[in-house]
Amino acid sequence: MPGELLLAGLFILMLSRIYCIALRTVRVNDGCNLLSVWSRDHGRMTIAMPAGAGREAKRRRALTSPLALFEAVADLRPDREIVTVRDLLPLPSSPTMVMSPTRMAGATFLAEALDVLLRRTEVESDLSTFLFDAVAFYGEASVAAAANFHISFLCHLAVFMGIAPDTGLSGECKVFDMREGRFAVAPPLHGDYLSGDDARAVQILGRIPLRRCGLIKMPRYERRRALDTILHYYDLHLTSLDGLKSLEILRQIFD
Repeated sequence: MPGELLLAGLFILMLSRIYCIALRTVRVNDGCNLLSVWSRDHGRMTIAMPAGAGREAKRRRALTSPLALFEAVADLRPDREIVTVRDLLPLPSSPTMVMSPTRMAGATFLAEALDVLLRRTEVESDLSTFLFDAVAFYGEASVAAAANFHISFLCHLAVFMGIAPDTGLSGECKVFDMREGRFAVAPPLHGDYLSGDDARAVQILGRIPLRRCGLIKMPRYERRRALDTILHYYDLHLTSLDGLKSLEILRQIFD
């Protein structure tokens, strides 16, 4: 009896309530999916989810669509890389599950991008606060803000990834050296630099708060160019995101 009580106590201690941002779902077999998430207190995690056409599987899929915010009770064990959860509930600030095709395309792209970018990122309270606040805003953003959200989000995320551009000398310099992440007086010998309106856009995007991204005025073709430029910057400093399946869909929207 004492041994059984001890085991029961240890099991209870392993159960923790977690608060997550749903990222990417991968099908393993007919009965199981693996969902990658960013947990507010534990960082990136992989959760086992039921697949199939059952009621519970459908409910969980609805609660864990890309960028959905949810809470659950998780069985956290140090010797397990894949976490099991129960009692899934949507957070009040979660983006609506019924989004426009444009907004859903943006959510799917950013969820896949975060799945890649956060794989080796340690959990930090400032990063988690930014991510949860940003996703909550996306769900309530105006049409204009939602159209610019993915661009502004990646610009501000760069701060937490440690690759934010240094704009301190932008007033007296004319070109932005993408490899060095700073402004310069003359173009560098390599071709990875921005000048003219593109260089000025680096200053503007960095100054405008994420929640005011709807104030940014960009035609569709400029929005696509801005996205490609930001992705190239991430490629130079962190990792490539060009292989994401959702990226081409997002690009087609802005054609």
